[in-house]
Amino acid sequence: MPLFFGSLRGLSLDTLKVGAWVRVGGFPSTRVEHELHAERITVVGKIFDLR
Repeated sequence: MPLFFGSLRGLSLDTLKVGAWVRVGGFPSTRVEHELHAERITVVGKIFDLR
């Protein structure tokens, strides 16, 4: 996800610190191998909906 789109939803580099607990929910890309289309990211208990 480009940082710009995440920042529109309240997600910033300050939120994503090294060692932070992160959970990503999404689905595999049908076009690009080893790529995930993230729909929701949870960082230290705060949920960011990316759709």
